[in-house]
Amino acid sequence: MPRPILLLLHGALGAAGQVAPLVPLLETRFIPLTFGFPGHGDVPLDGPFTTEHFADSLIAHLETEQRGPVDCFGYSMGGYVGLEVARRRPDLVRAVATLGTKFAWSSVVAERELKFLDPALIRAKVPYFADQLQLRHTALPWEEVLRLTGEMMTALGASPLLGPDALRQVSQRVRIMVGDRDATVTLEESAAAAKALPSGELEVLPMTAHPFEQVPLPRLVQSLTDLFLGTDA
Repeated sequence: MPRPILLLLHGALGAAGQVAPLVPLLETRFIPLTFGFPGHGDVPLDGPFTTEHFADSLIAHLETEQRGPVDCFGYSMGGYVGLEVARRRPDLVRAVATLGTKFAWSSVVAERELKFLDPALIRAKVPYFADQLQLRHTALPWEEVLRLTGEMMTALGASPLLGPDALRQVSQRVRIMVGDRDATVTLEESAAAAKALPSGELEVLPMTAHPFEQVPLPRLVQSLTDLFLGTDA
C-alpha cells in the first residue's frame, strides 16, 4: 500500500520547522511534508497577513504540487487554516487533525492574546524566545511578525472565519485535539467545534500544554496514525 501524503501545518509565530520533528516519526507510514505560511520563517509575504490568504496559499500549493486529496495535521493556527481549506476545497483534503486550535474568537479574546505579542515585553521577560523568533523569521523581522499576528487576531476577534455555520460545511472526518493542560485553548471550545463538525471527534491529550515544543510527540503520532490510517495502522 502506498504511503499517503500527510501535510503538516505550523502555528502562529511558527514556521515549517516547528512541526518538522514529526517528520522522522511519521515517515514509515506516511509521506510527511511541511508547509510554511507566507510571512513566516523564510517564506515571503505575498499578500495580506490573514488566515484567508494563508488558506489561499495552501490551496495554490495543493493545486500545483500535490496529486489528489491529502491528509492535513495543523497545530494551532495551522489547524484553523487547514479546516478552512477543507471547507472551501473538499477535493483537496481527505481528512484533518488539529491540535491546540482556538475556535472561540471574540474581541475580548483577541485583546487578551495581544498582550502576549509585545516585542519589548518578550525581550525583557523571555529573551530566549525573542532570540528564537529572530532566528526563525528571516522573510520579515520578528517584531513585524508579532505586529501582523496581532492584527490578524484582532480581525478574527471581530469576525471569526470558522464559526459554527462554517464548521458545519466541513464534510471530511476531523479530529479536534486539545491538551489537558492547554492554557490557551479550552476543552469547552474544542468540544463545541467537534460537535459542530458533521464528522467531528474530540480527543484530549494527557499531560499536554499548548506550546508545540512541550507536546508528547509519540502520543500525537499514535493519534494521527489512528485517524488517517485506521485499521491499516
